[in-house]
Formats: sequence, structure tokens, C-alpha cells
Amino acid sequence: MQNGHTELVSGDKTDIEKETLRFEGAPWSQDLMGYNREIGTLTHELQDKAKNFGSMSGEERREYSEQGKKVAALEKEFYLNHPNSWHTLAKMYSYYMMKIPKDDLRKLYDQLLPEQRNSVYGQTIKRYLDIRTIDRGDSLKDFNIIAKDQNGDQFNLIDVKEPYILIDFSQLYCGPCKAAAKEIHDIMEKYAEKVAFINFSSDHSEEEWLEMVKRDKITWPSLYDGGSKGEVCLKYNVNSYPSFFLFGPDRTLIDITKGYAKGMLDKYLSHFVK
Repeated sequence: MQNGHTELVSGDKTDIEKETLRFEGAPWSQDLMGYNREIGTLTHELQDKAKNFGSMSGEERREYSEQGKKVAALEKEFYLNHPNSWHTLAKMYSYYMMKIPKDDLRKLYDQLLPEQRNSVYGQTIKRYLDIRTIDRGDSLKDFNIIAKDQNGDQFNLIDVKEPYILIDFSQLYCGPCKAAAKEIHDIMEKYAEKVAFINFSSDHSEEEWLEMVKRDKITWPSLYDGGSKGEVCLKYNVNSYPSFFLFGPDRTLIDITKGYAKGMLDKYLSHFVK
């Protein structure tokens, strides 16, 4: 049951493994069945191949990449051809909302049914469309963050004294985020009094956020305001993890970088911090 609707899901073990379960009874059931017929099986095959990515030959990896591009193109075509389906709405909310230009997103949003616009998903998409998202050169005063820290105290980003501020958007179930936190431990002393490290949790719950703080031994400020669909993540247009935002001494946004590789943060900061 979801949103007051009851849905019947049927199938056997093979259907679960191949993602070919049958759905009926809810407004989105037919949409989901259509998606599964056209794309679901291909997506499952791709996910199955990904398990052996490390042992693939160069040619196999190229084939895997090409299949991934094909699936992505089919997905995009499906959503464009089914603009007011509940499945499209859920995908817009969970994945595509911050990954496509706002003009394209608005065109899709404008084709939603009234009940879809009034859903939690639709209202969140509308919030995102209506706010101005940050870009390089923007001032912190227009994108200040006031949120609860891991000690339960209110934290105001604009009060930070260090010349540079590095905001690290992360999640509990993100391996690269965990590795980035380890490097921050290693370089904090090197950048003491120069860089303020700020962790911002995009987790779905406070419990996940605090579990991440404990696991990664985060002693620098860690903040939370409602997760990946909270106001801060929407304003900062955070759509992958980890994502780093660097503010300079004049409190304008110098740079945005996404992803993490070992040793990246020290090299990155040494380029900007003087």
C-alpha cells in the first residue's frame, strides 16, 4: 500500500531475479508494467554484468558501456513518451530532477496530471523549479546554511572564521564518501586555520546521518536539514556523492567538484588555498 492505494504484486523467484514481477491495482501499475516490458529486462541484464566488471576484458567493458548508453537512451525516450505517468514522476523525483536542465524538467512537470502535481513528488519538483540554484561566483550570503549539527546545536555557515570553506555533501551508503572523510582526517592539520571542513548529510533520516558521523569519526561540523530533498540540497543542486563546494575569503563560490579518488582533496585544495 502507498498513498492510500493497494497494489497486487505477483510472480515467482525467477520474476524477482529478472525484475519481471506483475503489478496491478494502483494508478502506477500499468506504467510500471510498460516500463518493465520495454526497458526493465535490459536494465537487469546490465546490472547483472556490472557484478563482473572488474574481471571484464577491454572489449567486454566497451560492450558494457555501449549497452549502458542504449539503456539510458531508451529510458529517456520512455519518459518523454510517457510524460504524465506515475513511473515517470517517481523517476523524475528520485533521479532526473537535478540531472536535466530546468527548462526540460519544467516541460515534463507541466504535463503532469493535477493529482500528480499535488503528490509529495510533484510538490518537491515544484519547489526545486522555483528556487535559484547555486553557481560559481555566487555569494554565500545568498546560499547560507543554517542547520542542526551532530551535537544538536544550530550552526550558521556564515559565522565560520577560516578564509576558505569546503562543504562535503555525503551519504552513509556511499563508499567514496567514506574514503573522502578518511582523507579529511589526514589533512585537517595541514589546512588548520586556512580551511573550514563542513560535512553535510544528504541521508534519508537523522539516524543514517548520525550513523555516518559515528562510523567516519567526523569531529568537524556535520549538518542535516532533511536529506537529499531538503532545502539546502535543492539550492546546491546536489545530485551525486560526494560533492564538494569551495568558498573563498570573499565568501563567493570558487569551485564545485564531484566524485572522489584517493589523495584528491589535498591536491584540490593546494591548487586554490594560498
